[in-house]
Amino acid sequence: MKVQDQDPVTRPEVNSQAQTGETKHEPARYPSRVRKKPGYLSEYVTDKVSDDHVMINIDYCYRLMCNIPLTFREAVTSTNSKEWVNAMDEEMQSLRENDTFTLTNLSEGKKAVGGRWVYAIKNNEDGSDKYEARYVAKGYSQKLDYEETCSSTANLTSIRVMMQKAAQENLILHQMDVKTAYLHAPIDCEIYMEQPEGYDVKSSANEKLVYKLEKSLYGLKQSGRNWNIMLHEYLTEND
Repeated sequence: MKVQDQDPVTRPEVNSQAQTGETKHEPARYPSRVRKKPGYLSEYVTDKVSDDHVMINIDYCYRLMCNIPLTFREAVTSTNSKEWVNAMDEEMQSLRENDTFTLTNLSEGKKAVGGRWVYAIKNNEDGSDKYEARYVAKGYSQKLDYEETCSSTANLTSIRVMMQKAAQENLILHQMDVKTAYLHAPIDCEIYMEQPEGYDVKSSANEKLVYKLEKSLYGLKQSGRNWNIMLHEYLTEND
């Protein structure tokens, strides 16, 4: 069967390209990515606008309405300064009891990671206010003092399956909260950190000292992973 050649008149572009020897390439067109929220979020009523800027505004309004300080100076000059000072004292006591750091001079060529106080008001079991203060690291200032940062987290679907199974089998669920969990996990790199405001100590020669971290601290890039590894090893060894 003979295939009839196409009439060159009907394809002027191809004919002109063959004569000039040039090939025209159209720019590649990639499909635009459609972002969809997870299916489980359809059960909740949310606003159409949900970005980081909105969440920052919500957090700011919450702290403003609840009279939660944003800085150390605000905490010690507020009407509830006694409660905030007690909370900071308790945090420093936890850091010392867990051997989180050792005071030392900053090694040559090293840079200390910054830190800041973070305050929050929670509720006790009897409904009274519980003042909490955490000294957290400014992890965004870390450069080469960390390796892997990926850490496993609980999946909401797995939690719902577990709760459904417990309801069907008439089982009892227990919830556990580890106080200052990250402070129990050893650090995996040599990290120096600035002392917290209001609790800085100088050497006998009046030299500035820093913390050499022995345990993970909230805010570090690898703290979540370090705690996850420690918890996993403990649960598997004591199964």
